[in-house]
Amino acid sequence: IRAFMNKLPKKYSYALWTILLVRLLCPFSFSSIISLFNVLHPNVENGSISYLPVAEAIPPSGNTTTVLPAFPIDSIKTAVSTISPLGIFSVIWMAGILLLAAFIIISYFFVKKKIAKSVQLQDNVFICRDIVSPFVFGIIHPKIYLPDGVSAVDIGYIILHENVHIRRRDYIIKPIVLAAVVLHWFNPLMWVCFKLMSN
Repeated sequence: IRAFMNKLPKKYSYALWTILLVRLLCPFSFSSIISLFNVLHPNVENGSISYLPVAEAIPPSGNTTTVLPAFPIDSIKTAVSTISPLGIFSVIWMAGILLLAAFIIISYFFVKKKIAKSVQLQDNVFICRDIVSPFVFGIIHPKIYLPDGVSAVDIGYIILHENVHIRRRDYIIKPIVLAAVVLHWFNPLMWVCFKLMSN
């Protein structure tokens, strides 16, 4: 869809990401008969999927019921009892979340320390010697921070640009998107999406 929106204003392709964002952050799933999976797997009927047996199994007796491999009941009980929701992948996932969240929080306070000695230029616009590019910072009362040495001609354009970010509430949207990145850090497509959305 985004590929066909190149000639439209960027706010429309930007808004398109909200569909993905809601799906990434919503813990519930919705089912529908209209699905891409129905196109990819047309032979699957009524949601039943047959799996190939991994060991010798009793052959099916003419019906469509999937026949599972025959395992000793004691082995099955032991296997089920050892399955934990905090498996190795869950631990890795949680560790990744904690590390990435810690990095974001530390970066936030690092930037806050950098802009602590900024000088007010006008209203919510500040000049800071320790930054290299302009940005909007803050959630409740967002402020515009400009690097020192920007020409008087450019300042007007930069302030207009940063005010567009404030008007579109980008300073609220970006932390929400970062939350999705933190939760789905293991997915390389998530990072591609974040880059494209930021662009």
